[in-house]
Amino acid sequence: MSYLRYANTRLSQGKIFWREMGQGVPIIFLHGTWQDSSQWLELLPYLSADYHCFAVDLPGCGESEPAPIHSISTQVQSLQEYLERLNINKFCLVGHSLGAWVAVSYALKFPERVKGLVLMAPEGVQPVGLRQGWSMERSLLSPLPVFYWALQFLRPWAKLLGKTEGIQKLLQLRRKLRSHPVPCRILFQRRPAEIYSEMVDRHLDNLKTPLLLLQEPEADERSIALTKTYENLVPTAIVQAISSSMADPTPEVAGYIREFLGELI
Repeated sequence: MSYLRYANTRLSQGKIFWREMGQGVPIIFLHGTWQDSSQWLELLPYLSADYHCFAVDLPGCGESEPAPIHSISTQVQSLQEYLERLNINKFCLVGHSLGAWVAVSYALKFPERVKGLVLMAPEGVQPVGLRQGWSMERSLLSPLPVFYWALQFLRPWAKLLGKTEGIQKLLQLRRKLRSHPVPCRILFQRRPAEIYSEMVDRHLDNLKTPLLLLQEPEADERSIALTKTYENLVPTAIVQAISSSMADPTPEVAGYIREFLGELI
């Protein structure tokens, strides 16, 4: 029987925390934008009989310390140092959202090390048919929070009119964003040129790693567009609709991962 283990190690850019379970070919799980490694806790037991699963808190997320510079390249550098410390040389990468951007960036830089990629709602590209987005998030986190002040000013008036739900959702979003400063910095709080320089659109024709794209049910417009963009740019990608959310993964998701990786190993 496999048991869940917790560990951390100090890298050159700070402490990295991870959860570990199972034995066999390593799978590295990289969590979504507003998540940490606990996102994968329900999924690991379904794979740990055949795979050595590592769910990592990306730098600046969960219990890991932030790197001095917030960028995809530093995330990739930290991941590489982590894998070297554990002497993991050949493995598979599973990434969701921001974690998917880190995963595919790593596979482009170290193609000889990655046997397969499984991505969900993958950031890192300009979505087909959409602007890059994040304008609302930028407004909510502006150094001069005029938008936030306006929401607070309108709050009592909206209550009188019975229309507080929209304002409450925006205030809740602001609290969530403020609790995840590193992902916010990487995704939309840098200079646009810095962000675009790390996007992978123009490099995906060089991606040689087999790719599985999992599409969540009732995905929002952005997630659908992100997946479609990767599908268009990587003609060999396999796209699979799933019936469960990655926030609550089921044996179905493990089955698709197992089937995909089983053909590569």
